[in-house]
Amino acid sequence: MELLEKKKWIKSNKQIFFHLQYHPEDPPARDIQKLWTDLVAEPTGERPLHEMKNMDGHRVGFNNLVVAYSRPLNLRN
Repeated sequence: MELLEKKKWIKSNKQIFFHLQYHPEDPPARDIQKLWTDLVAEPTGERPLHEMKNMDGHRVGFNNLVVAYSRPLNLRN
């Protein structure tokens, strides 16, 4: 595996994808990501998520939330 491919693979495996159907009244992705960071990934006074270990003793490693929108169904679907 080339170095660039390996870096992309490592980076992509540290991301969590949050899939939701787009709605214009939903909060912006940046607000969802801010809540993720403040409440889950790096809560104040707590150990960051990426430093925690899972049940097998391996670090969780997630450090990035990607908000992935899908379009709502329309008449063609």
